[in-house]
Amino acid sequence: MKISLNNTLFKENDFLLFDDNVIDIPIGGASLFIGENGSGKTTLSYILAQFWPHLVLNSLSGEILYNNNLPDKNDARNFWKQLSYTFQDPDCQYTELKVEDELNLMIPIRVQRDYVIEKYELAKFLNRNISTLSYGEKQRLLWAREFSSNKNFYFLDEVGSYLDSKWQEVLFKDLHELKIKGKTICIFGHLNRNIKFDKIFRIENGKIELLNDIPAFKNGFEYEYENQFGNQLMSFTPCFLKRGNTKIKFDINFTLSEKEIIMISGNNGSGKSSLFLAIAGIIKKTKNAINILKGNNVRIVLQNPYSQTIESSIESLISGIKINQLSDTFTWLKEIDRSRDPLSLSYGEQKAIHILSALYSDAKIILIDEFYTGLSNNMKTSLEIEIINALNNGKGVIISSHPVVKDNLPYSQIITL
Repeated sequence: MKISLNNTLFKENDFLLFDDNVIDIPIGGASLFIGENGSGKTTLSYILAQFWPHLVLNSLSGEILYNNNLPDKNDARNFWKQLSYTFQDPDCQYTELKVEDELNLMIPIRVQRDYVIEKYELAKFLNRNISTLSYGEKQRLLWAREFSSNKNFYFLDEVGSYLDSKWQEVLFKDLHELKIKGKTICIFGHLNRNIKFDKIFRIENGKIELLNDIPAFKNGFEYEYENQFGNQLMSFTPCFLKRGNTKIKFDINFTLSEKEIIMISGNNGSGKSSLFLAIAGIIKKTKNAINILKGNNVRIVLQNPYSQTIESSIESLISGIKINQLSDTFTWLKEIDRSRDPLSLSYGEQKAIHILSALYSDAKIILIDEFYTGLSNNMKTSLEIEIINALNNGKGVIISSHPVVKDNLPYSQIITL
């Protein structure tokens, strides 16, 4: 399937993307599209899926040709019948409130539905509202639904970004199975070595380049860290937390001091997000279980940045960040049109801004839920340096993550839920 993009202008932000590019996607093969946060991966996925311009009017100008033909809306509808598209944010793709109702609607054949429930271990969630699931559990449910759809094309934006290692392995085995069956797979995201790709494309500066292999990334970096903790900021003792109608027991005990960073590690549904919400005072907890010492404010960065962006302009969103002190990785932030709607930013860009806003705020305790989700490797490294600077300035930081995540941060302890 050859897609040609000629003078394609993304009108919403009035900048040129994918000018005079031709992409040849192998039918029945797997293609990977990589690029930095904000490079246009999601935008390109919408174009290839024919969502633009047929679902979002007046967003694009220029020609988008499929096999040298200009498709109309009827052509797009026929393509959508063959397409499974998994969005980066699972919340925007569900149609029902309860897990069981969603599965009954999307997988009407009982035998097939029972197989999916068993394979993806969904039985314990059937009576729950989807909104009460963790993001990893939501993404697992979404993929279980999409994998069973038996489409010819599978497009996945930031595939598996919320999944723990167990369910990432299941997902990539599923994709390998689909590839063997001759399905066409397009993954839009950061580096991934779990699938043998037929073609790898890099998106950079509005151009799409065909690569011979996934480029290597060097993880190490140098920093100066004053490994001397200051005053205690907070303490946490074993307790019960209440989220909705669910009680969660936390049998852990820790303190956090100035210049200290702690990792909370756990699989999907282990309670990492609930723990952070309790420390931030958003959900109920056992009395006196969490002691925030007087004068220490808490700032939380939620797992999904879209749920935290309430500002009407980027100008108000980035107020407080010392832009001129940021590294060259944040050139996009220094040069950005600040009158733009923050929701026009990519997932990774929004997340990076929320993390920077927290690190440069007057809060002494910074909570970052699922720090690594949705960030490019370069963005992760730059934010790690900003976290080190915040520690040196006397802040205490707690990060949550899935197990086996490797990074460069000097954790004083890693607590597993």
